[in-house]
Amino acid sequence: MYGSTDAPLRWHNTFSEWMTSDEMGYKQAKNDKCLYVHERTKHKVGAHVDDCITRGSKAQTKVYWAAAARRFELKGWGIVEPGQSRIYLSRKISCEMRGSMMWYSMDQERDIADFLEAEGMLGVRPVGAPMASRTELMENRVELDKETAAKVRSQIGSMSYFATKTRPDIACEVNLVAQDMKVPRTGTAKAVKRIMAYLSSTVGKRLWVPRVPGNEWECFSAVSYTHLTLPTIYSV
Repeated sequence: MYGSTDAPLRWHNTFSEWMTSDEMGYKQAKNDKCLYVHERTKHKVGAHVDDCITRGSKAQTKVYWAAAARRFELKGWGIVEPGQSRIYLSRKISCEMRGSMMWYSMDQERDIADFLEAEGMLGVRPVGAPMASRTELMENRVELDKETAAKVRSQIGSMSYFATKTRPDIACEVNLVAQDMKVPRTGTAKAVKRIMAYLSSTVGKRLWVPRVPGNEWECFSAVSYTHLTLPTIYSV
């Protein structure tokens, strides 16, 4: 997998040929070449290099993984159930029953905690918002030294990953500090530290969705960032 520059491509071709073989019966999606759908059962498999995630009934899922175990050497697999979480691409997927409805959650608590601990920000004084106003960001525009600037860029990069995967509550603020990536300033460093303090205060925050039939959710969000002097945004 990691021995040569073309190893990922050769692995993708090997996996795709197996998935689309007569034995497996999956069809490769046209828009996303890493998504496969079984033509009869509609069981779905998504592949990210050598990590796979599936969607379908338990019976279909067990059949798939049994076939995969015969073809490849697996590290392990499992089904997300109450009390049994799974890690996929650093994101922990869990579920729990709330009344008569199953709810699923996704978080990066472990990675966020490791990041904050490495930055010396785990367990700091809690703050209630990632950026109370833009004043802290804009009040000191003195450029940082080369070493500190590189560290701030790295911190922003890590938080950008969290913001786009499981922490949309910091997306706006991370976007604002990222605008100083080329020339980080003293105010940038202070604003970044506050976002990290907010993450430390909310390290266990998760995304929650109810289980629904089919593959579509109807969603509505109402987000206000008036404390940042930005317009209120509503979306469906």
